[in-house]
Amino acid sequence: MGHLHESAGVSTQFKVNLDSIVEDCFEFEPFPELPPDCIAYRTESTNILRNSRMCLDLSPADEELILDIDNGTWDSERWVHYCVGGGCRCGGDKEQALKLMKRCAQLSIGKIETTPLGCRWKGMDRLGRTYRGRRQHDAYLEAHLKLFPKSVTRRSVEAMEALSATDAALSNDQLRHKQNIRGGLQVDFMESDAGGRMLERALSLNIGVQHYLNKVFDVDNLVTKFMELLQRVPNGSMTPASANHKAAKQKCIEANLELISGDAGSTLLYDYSAMFDCASESWNACRL
Repeated sequence: MGHLHESAGVSTQFKVNLDSIVEDCFEFEPFPELPPDCIAYRTESTNILRNSRMCLDLSPADEELILDIDNGTWDSERWVHYCVGGGCRCGGDKEQALKLMKRCAQLSIGKIETTPLGCRWKGMDRLGRTYRGRRQHDAYLEAHLKLFPKSVTRRSVEAMEALSATDAALSNDQLRHKQNIRGGLQVDFMESDAGGRMLERALSLNIGVQHYLNKVFDVDNLVTKFMELLQRVPNGSMTPASANHKAAKQKCIEANLELISGDAGSTLLYDYSAMFDCASESWNACRL
């Protein structure tokens, strides 16, 4: 999927398709106060966003905006905004609500995919964005169905089969056909994984380790910055340490202590426990 989105054409059309899906499925429901079901909807949606926080692509303010605007159930293909009038983020305006809903969809799902490097664990955290796309109205699948319709994929397969080795090397359409076939295979895989549950399992097994690795990388970054500060101090200098030096040293000490004391490991176990609680019923056997 990441390789597909490296194409500017695919990435741009994906964003266009996402806006189109939101516009077609958007519903504006005005109420004097939010329906009782919205509490359960928000809890489920919050869990999905929490499960994907290792992406580090959404700020707390972004998450709040998404939850406030897309406040219906994410299990439905309908993008419903329950509005309470003037106190709502949309100000009670349907058109403004639609604009905000499109913005939320692009924030949550529309950013360009990264191609993971499994051998170095690099980019594996981006699974979270794809996970959101599957669990948030399954818009990821719908957008890619528009990008790679079955009929187009089938014609590309037939075209590639009809080309000889010599013709394929000279064909300007070869890359386009291969892209369509790859896209079709991705769509087939997503259709075989109803609701993105296999993806959720992969994310669940990865999330705790990814959070731990992020902490290790942060500590390494702090130490590197502290060493750079020390290198700027002239040899033999008797000048007292500056406030910046003291603050950087203290941050390094605290961050390293979190790792070697076992606190970070305890947090790792907590992350997995929380993930099992927030994930689907497929994790019932793993819950305490």
